[in-house]
Amino acid sequence: MDTVKFFDLDYKQWRKDFDVREEELYFPIAKEKFAETFNQKIVEDELTKCVNDFNPSVIFTLDNEIGGYGHPEHVFISQLTLDLAQSKKISAAYIYQSVYTPHMATSIMARHSKRMIEWGFAGDGWNRAKETYKVNGMPQPTTQIYITSEAAEKMDYLKSYNEREQKTIGFFIPSFFEYSAEEYFKIFDREFFNVIKIN
Repeated sequence: MDTVKFFDLDYKQWRKDFDVREEELYFPIAKEKFAETFNQKIVEDELTKCVNDFNPSVIFTLDNEIGGYGHPEHVFISQLTLDLAQSKKISAAYIYQSVYTPHMATSIMARHSKRMIEWGFAGDGWNRAKETYKVNGMPQPTTQIYITSEAAEKMDYLKSYNEREQKTIGFFIPSFFEYSAEEYFKIFDREFFNVIKIN
């Protein structure tokens, strides 16, 4: 974790809607309601400073259409990053949005829905997110990157999360904690991205 930098923002500094129940904080929010939900200026200033201090040519985010699986904060940050790059407030030649193939998205979200139902939740988060954001899912990948040469480093990173976070990640990267890096990433040997060139 010595190589990871986190925003120095308290959760309540950048969200405004703490009058809702905790589980509702993760429900999808239409983009037109972002201004009343998030303190955009606070986040924009912090994001701009962090990115410009690092001065990257490539930025990796989740997609700005559904945020991976519909989490409103993912959509908000990904959209804000794209907006800042396109307005030249942050420097980057490309944004690589992490996405799945349509088949992967369908199977992963079906498994996620089933588990949420088992835990006593509605299990309709994916469909609700698609309806809220008016999309059929995440953007199609435009490139794939083979990651076997980085397998050990990626596995170390995934296993650096605490047990609770590993279970959450396990929704989307299933059973990674049960195998060695070599075994796991011999099968799951690539990652997919929607690449946006910043003009």
